[in-house]
Amino acid sequence: MDLSKKIKSIEQIQYPVACFGELKILVSQTDGVGNLDAYGTFGSRCINWTNIRVESEETSKELNLLKQKSSCESPTVKCMAKIGINCECIDRHETFISMGLDSLQCAELEMMLQSEFPNYRIPSGIAMEKPTIEEMDAYLMSCSIACDTKNKDDNIYSHHIPLSPQQKGLVFLNELEPHARAQFNEPVVFAMKVDDFDESRFRAVLNTLVMRHTVLRAIYFANGQSILSGTEAFLSCRKSQVDPQTFVQTPIDIKSTSMHAMVCDSVDCKMVCLVFHHIAVDGHSINIITREIGMMYSERELPLPGRHYADYARHTSNRTYEKQLVKWRQKLNHREFQLLITDKSRTAKRTYNGATIQERIPPTLQKSLRKLRQAANCPNFCIFVAVYKSLIYKISGILDFPIGFPSTLRSKEYADTVGCFVNVVPLVEPFDPSCTLVQYLNRLSATIAEAKSIEVPLDVLISDLGIERDGNVSPLFQVLLVQDNVQLPAVDTSVVLLNYTTQLAKYEQSWYFQNDGKSIDICVEYNCDLFRQQTIEDLIDRFLFILGTFEELPLDRTLGDVAITKPVELNAVHEKINSNIRDIPKATFLEIFRANLLTTSLIKFKERRMSYQELDEESARIAASIVAVYSSHYGELPQGDRCAVVFMERSLHFLAVIFAIWKSGMVAVPISLDWPPQRILGMLKLFNNPILVGTKSEKLNTSAKRIGIPVLVGELHRRCHARFFNRSGLSDLAYITCTSGTTGTPKAVCTQFSGHGNLAAAYTETYFLHNNSHTYQVVNCGFDIFFADLTKTFVNGASITLAEELIPNPAEMEGVTNAYIMPAYLSMLSLSDIDRLSFLETVHFGGEAIQASALRSLLRNWRQHLSGIRCDRANCVHH
Repeated sequence: MDLSKKIKSIEQIQYPVACFGELKILVSQTDGVGNLDAYGTFGSRCINWTNIRVESEETSKELNLLKQKSSCESPTVKCMAKIGINCECIDRHETFISMGLDSLQCAELEMMLQSEFPNYRIPSGIAMEKPTIEEMDAYLMSCSIACDTKNKDDNIYSHHIPLSPQQKGLVFLNELEPHARAQFNEPVVFAMKVDDFDESRFRAVLNTLVMRHTVLRAIYFANGQSILSGTEAFLSCRKSQVDPQTFVQTPIDIKSTSMHAMVCDSVDCKMVCLVFHHIAVDGHSINIITREIGMMYSERELPLPGRHYADYARHTSNRTYEKQLVKWRQKLNHREFQLLITDKSRTAKRTYNGATIQERIPPTLQKSLRKLRQAANCPNFCIFVAVYKSLIYKISGILDFPIGFPSTLRSKEYADTVGCFVNVVPLVEPFDPSCTLVQYLNRLSATIAEAKSIEVPLDVLISDLGIERDGNVSPLFQVLLVQDNVQLPAVDTSVVLLNYTTQLAKYEQSWYFQNDGKSIDICVEYNCDLFRQQTIEDLIDRFLFILGTFEELPLDRTLGDVAITKPVELNAVHEKINSNIRDIPKATFLEIFRANLLTTSLIKFKERRMSYQELDEESARIAASIVAVYSSHYGELPQGDRCAVVFMERSLHFLAVIFAIWKSGMVAVPISLDWPPQRILGMLKLFNNPILVGTKSEKLNTSAKRIGIPVLVGELHRRCHARFFNRSGLSDLAYITCTSGTTGTPKAVCTQFSGHGNLAAAYTETYFLHNNSHTYQVVNCGFDIFFADLTKTFVNGASITLAEELIPNPAEMEGVTNAYIMPAYLSMLSLSDIDRLSFLETVHFGGEAIQASALRSLLRNWRQHLSGIRCDRANCVHH
């Protein structure tokens, strides 16, 4: 700033200046020379300007006249004048109390404002909340400008601008989901060498940019926006110690600003973090901003600014799209689409936790893209859409799967205007496996062109179709595909772009195809509450495989002939079939369990936790005690046809006892706790040389010992360091379940280890179980399903929670993904109970009938939450 020039108005005082708020400015004059001091929040002086020439007394009078004229245009000042308050010499930033207004006069002012603006929401006590003329005027400006107020002076609101259709949607979502506001952050982070970075010059460049593009200094309300002055929107861009990742994830309050800026030190460089709210920018705007920053920083001349975004907002705010909406209704009404299949169930309330995976398209596939473009005369984007639709069809069988793609409503006159012109358009062309590739690409090109010709802002379209915003999915589509042209820094600069994201996912999947002119990267942003990382990595891998397959596809072959199975995978399948190999080996349950000892999965009961390793060690100690007691009593080692009857409550110790019985080479016979002692004794007499384990009933213990049966009771403390080798084969018995005996003598049903192996394979395949699964064991141990719960869990190295009672309790089912739930319990569930259990991925039931009405309710309410609901008429156990 040239201080030798005369100051004619306060507007000539450039940055850094703030006329109100936290910054206090003190101006003094002595002998025609002015001094300006600015004081920060805690009273420290942060600015000191001296020897400033000021104008003569006549100019000062002119300035006073200008101030008075400005004050006269204030609606608050007009109301103050009407209640008899002298407004000739007022300070817009002075509080009403310091002006001399008492509580009665403040109340009169409020009543006058309510009278002058009857359609505005002006509550009592507003003079205390907005205690200055400046704040009160700003509040009035934020009130509904759509109201046709009789006493309103339109000139007062000349700085109030309506919202564009895109901005209306963003303001709505900003208020609808305040916890996820950071999803609208558009970060630009780059690094420069320390020697090349001039902080003061960069600050000047940044503030010149803000002055050049009014949208960057706009603030937003529910029904409009207001452009701040350069003074109010000044960006200090000071150094900060905040971590850049934290900075880009900090939400922007659009009621006070549209962007954040920060400079921080890094190793041998300076890092600059610019974060814009999407309401003010789109992808093309980011390119404009980075280009202009580079030109100004290198002191190159910028072209004159074109039209401002405010012009676009005024032009489109009240536009109707009736002709376009008629065509969209014809395309979309009465049309239902399937949801994308996810790894994890959708929760009742939508989440936005995101992650990104990036992979470069190999040079060979980029050559394939060029050949496909020439063959079908279409852009890369059409090819990417065709590949993705083919991928979805192959993995899920869904033909009519809509996706969203961004389109710009930016016309030529706004080519260099910063603002949010982007709109998301649904693409609803079904996948047709009977088409050839060229035919389908031509159809896609035509559909995309038609969608752009009848383009309507997405929020307008959703409202017109009457689509309710579901709490857990985005309307119309869940996947976004974006063709992104990336502008790289000039080669002769030390600027390096850095990849920092908000780690929030706007959609379930967003595929960005980023072209920098030399290479194309695929960047997938996905919701990590719905998808696992390995799933997305596999999708990208198969996407690239299909892209390569497209080039090799003969012109007369249809898309249905495209496979997503790679030759190496196909060979592996053939080898398994030929050698009769399966993932779950033909081995005893105990052998498979020992192969999973290193898993991090846990066994849970009440507040206790036990690892697989701990279960293995404790069961070994108990097995040693069983062998010792048995052999000392009978004079022989346990055999595969000898039974160990277990009568104890469900617990981690009970689970270790079952494993110990198998390790000792015996058959496990769990008895239901509701059996009377006499029935248990009768069952014991059926077996040769049995042993009774775990009972705390003195009567039962005494009776068993009286008939010559050894009893093992109490906690086992003896240490056992020896490894118990598996003494059972596939043909040996694993367990015996007993009928209740209510209609006669209890019957014993025997199950071999080989049948258990079949059950493990069937359940793993049917219920999509894996090492990240978490099962829930609630059924009485006297039933087959108890052992089925153990099998499907430990064979897959999964976690398991043992229920405290015999009835499912949702409070103890945190993290559970699969459960067997009794039909009687399912039949009694209310709709609210069904919603409480909707976090489960798979549920199965069997053994008895479920009420038809209950099954309909389950299918209707859990359809979007569960991967499968299965009914087992009989367990898949082959004796």
